[in-house]
Amino acid sequence: MAAAAGSSPTGLNGWYNTSPVAVLFTCTDPSGGSGIAAGACPLNQALSGQGSISSTSKTVTDIAGNKSAASNTVTVNVDSVAPKIAGTVPSPTGLTGWYTAPVTVSFTCTDTGSGIAPGACPSNQPIGAQGTSSVSQAVTDRAGNTATSDVVTVKVDSIAPTINSITPNVFILHGPTAVLPNATDDGSGLAFVRCDALSTATVGTQTVRCTAIDIAGNATTKEMPYQVIYRVDGFSQPINDPNICGATCAMSVFKGGSTVPVKFQLKDANGVVVQSTTTPAWYTPTKGVSSTLPISESTYSDTPTTGITYRWDGSAQYIYNWGTKGLATNAYWTIGVTLDDGTSHLVVVNLR
Repeated sequence: MAAAAGSSPTGLNGWYNTSPVAVLFTCTDPSGGSGIAAGACPLNQALSGQGSISSTSKTVTDIAGNKSAASNTVTVNVDSVAPKIAGTVPSPTGLTGWYTAPVTVSFTCTDTGSGIAPGACPSNQPIGAQGTSSVSQAVTDRAGNTATSDVVTVKVDSIAPTINSITPNVFILHGPTAVLPNATDDGSGLAFVRCDALSTATVGTQTVRCTAIDIAGNATTKEMPYQVIYRVDGFSQPINDPNICGATCAMSVFKGGSTVPVKFQLKDANGVVVQSTTTPAWYTPTKGVSSTLPISESTYSDTPTTGITYRWDGSAQYIYNWGTKGLATNAYWTIGVTLDDGTSHLVVVNLR
């Protein structure tokens, strides 16, 4: 008799994932018979192809000439072709290929042979991390063939830019208004930054609207503060103000008890003298360290100003007659003015 048997499955679940599959024949003759001559048993049979394949029945003849019945047939399941897996993402939600929200990579798996078991296809993979991420997954079919998807790369930037400040942020009254927002973006990078036109028509703290947009399309709009101030060149004579006469000019030393005329002008960026809306305030004098410098200025006996504000003297300047009677002498004193633009201007003199 002749009997056929397939070789052991090379894959999973009884499948063969290599081709061809060898079918082996064994031949026997009952005890006491003539026996089977060498080479008479059918040769192994190679089954090639995909899917369900059956062998061909064979017979064997013993030495006495007796022919056996046809052997059994062997049917094998062959799947030597890997499955297919693909990762896909929805269209970018932002600009230039960027996603401005977490994105999900979904996987689809197909196989034309043994099939893919339920749950074997990888689950959808959410990507929420900022920056560039790459994803690849694998799937195995029932026969044990494995495939790996192409790498799917996504760029996520869901964080809008930050506007930190503007440069410059201090302007002179009626002066130029060119301004640049200082913005940063840690994701896709900045694509556009701009501030609306600002005004220097009045002094004080004001705001301007600035916008920054990153490459992914995230936008930030923010009201940024800036300050408009007067141009103050310094205090005029009889005070020697280093802002006018230079850092090496001599200290003004006044006689203690006299009146010191403190004068200054307010100007705009074009050098035009202006008056403030609110009367400038006298800065409360503060005493400094001792000094023995000799008197270098004339003695003034004008009537001291009462109150805490300067006066407009009608000749394009503000004046405060500082009465020094009763104040400590042989000492430095810091005096000055506080303006309605939010600034203070100071100068150091000496009382002897």
